[in-house]
Amino acid sequence: MSRKQFLPGMELFESEALSPSTLRDEPDWALVERITGKKCPETVNLRTLSRMTQTELKETLGLSDFQGKKLGAALVLGERLANEPIERGMEVKRGEDVYRIFRGQMKDAKKEGFYAVTVDQKHQVIDLHRISEGTLSMCPVHPREAFNPIIRDSAAAVIFLHNHPSGNPEPSQDDYSLTMRLAEAGKLLGIRVLDHVVIGDGDFVSLRDRGAIRDEIGMESRAAESYGGREAPKSREETKEKAPIARSRSRDGMGF
Repeated sequence: MSRKQFLPGMELFESEALSPSTLRDEPDWALVERITGKKCPETVNLRTLSRMTQTELKETLGLSDFQGKKLGAALVLGERLANEPIERGMEVKRGEDVYRIFRGQMKDAKKEGFYAVTVDQKHQVIDLHRISEGTLSMCPVHPREAFNPIIRDSAAAVIFLHNHPSGNPEPSQDDYSLTMRLAEAGKLLGIRVLDHVVIGDGDFVSLRDRGAIRDEIGMESRAAESYGGREAPKSREETKEKAPIARSRSRDGMGF
């Protein structure tokens, strides 16, 4: 994009034909210039700007009171969108959906947090539960605590997720081991573990895609038939399932 000197006001957007897709392709500094009408360094860091006060924004970019308020309001709107809570009934079908929903909420987290998204048989969200919070590099999780809220929700399936404050989403060996333990516990309870997603800074890893969660033929829950792009069975023979494992619900836990 060629740099232009924009003028304050809505004429910034009226001066040329723009579409949402065009704006998405523009670099950060160009969008800041459109909002403020002031020349902005091409090295601008939006995350740093979002943490600044109105006074700091004005001093850093040389803005007037009016321009500082406009930019501050735009940054707050972006932050609200990034931290929009998950909605009941929202459809989640792949690790990318989980990342899209939660990346804004976890990008600046200083500690690891482990969460469970409970879903019904149509992959529609029932609720979000924080299972535990850890330190900078670890977050202890026990299957007993992990499945308590899932059972209370009478969920057909669950997607686990946690963040890596370092920004690198590459799973550790402990992440793989925990995922396999949770998947095995889910099988005993008749609750399908669809995925365990690790979220970093600008990227994610699906442990289902990495092979940590494996389906046994004839044991899959209908809740997971299309997760990750899998096709549903097409014949009656393919859809035969064993009777679901009976389970009791208790306020005091799972009785592991």
